[in-house]
This record gives sequence, structure tokens and C-alpha cells, in this order.
Amino acid sequence: MIPLRPYQRLALHHIHQRLHQGEHRLYISLPTGTGKSVILAALAVHAVEQGRVLVLAHFQDLVVQLAGELTRQDLEVGLLMQGHRQIACRRCHPAIAALRTFRLHPGQPRSGQHLAH
Repeated sequence: MIPLRPYQRLALHHIHQRLHQGEHRLYISLPTGTGKSVILAALAVHAVEQGRVLVLAHFQDLVVQLAGELTRQDLEVGLLMQGHRQIACRRCHPAIAALRTFRLHPGQPRSGQHLAH
């Protein structure tokens, strides 16, 4: 695992604290180039031990960037976005998807939380 800088370790510590407190909607706000992907990779390394991980990103460029960082952490990464669909292997944790890849099933209420690809 890539060694984290002190502020990255602090951010990861705060994330773990909030998760243990039962919060589920979290974000990290750091300037460009300060290693948010590295923090996410460190979080994913610990999260895959507890089960499957799905990372959603708004843009395909971010999906590719995150996949590269997670791969550098020796994780087998699954991708789901336009032109890529390689999440069929059970060892692919985490999976990273572009939000535009998902659509609600026709006829399902918005609160149904059912996604299709």
C-alpha cells in the first residue's frame, strides 16, 4: 500500500470515525492533486475485507483514474462504463462504475433503488 501523507491519514481516520458512528453519506474535500484517489484506495483496501465495494464516479476519466490507483494497491478492479463491462469475475473488488451507465428500470418507482445496465 502507498504510504499516506499525514493529512491523508487524518482524512481516512475521520472517514472511519463517521462510518463507525453510522453515517453513510460522506465526502472528502481537498484541493486538486492532494491524493483523494489515494485516500479512496486506502479505504477500499480495508472495505473489501468486509464485502463488495462499488465506487461510482460522474465521469469516465475519473473511473479510469480510480481504477489505476486501485490497481496500484493490488486490487482486482471491475469496470462498468461505456465500452467496458468487466465485473463478471467474483474476485473483482472493488467495482467502479460511471453514473451514466446506470438507469432506473422502466416502470419502477424512483424509491425502488433498482438499477439496470
